[in-house]
Amino acid sequence: MDDGPAADTWPTGPGLPVLLGPRGAAPRPAPAFVEGLGRWLGWKEAIALSTVLAQSAAAGVAPVSAAQPLGLALRAQVARERAALETEFSRVHAGMQHRLAQALDEAERAHDGSFLPWRRCCHQLQQAFEAAASALRTQARAALQRLGQATAGPNVPALPHLGELAALDAALAQVLAAREQAQLALLTVLVEPHFLRHLSHQRQADETPAFRHTLQPLLQADLELRLQPARGLLDALREAHTRA
Repeated sequence: MDDGPAADTWPTGPGLPVLLGPRGAAPRPAPAFVEGLGRWLGWKEAIALSTVLAQSAAAGVAPVSAAQPLGLALRAQVARERAALETEFSRVHAGMQHRLAQALDEAERAHDGSFLPWRRCCHQLQQAFEAAASALRTQARAALQRLGQATAGPNVPALPHLGELAALDAALAQVLAAREQAQLALLTVLVEPHFLRHLSHQRQADETPAFRHTLQPLLQADLELRLQPARGLLDALREAHTRA
């Protein structure tokens, strides 16, 4: 069976925290997942998330094992869902890359010595990135939910773990979205001082400012960060397809 593109073929690069950190500084070790998540959750959000986890644990139904292949119809459904999602992921990623290049071109043409054109560029791109990533994530969840409801026989769920993963992702999106957006919106605040230093240096050197070369990898990393949840759901679908 053709497994399609590997999970690691999507464009990757330095993460946004690394790019925003001091140049030459070693990246700080990431906190453990639970520890990092705990810093972002209030008690209401923690209750909502724990409810979803409890429901998943209470279900206690294991998927059909690899030793019990899925039926032909279900295998075909898994393949269709995977192919459709991979196609959409590639389309969205390419579209956002094109939009990124266009927006940077426009900001460069509008450059007037102030940070305003670049701030506008960042805000517009971040809004577009979020809308595209959110729609793709919703589509990926829907695919997993459909497969999670599929059966391998009378009252025998075939891939219940995919439905549980979709429910968990929906809960995470709900409790973390506002905090995540607030953090990512700080990008322009963090970048503006660097722009001013860059502009001062370019003026002293009597050269045309080329701030886009600094901003482009930051916005690229912003896009990749927003796409991570959808990519994770796609990886789960790929694994299910491989085992089918």
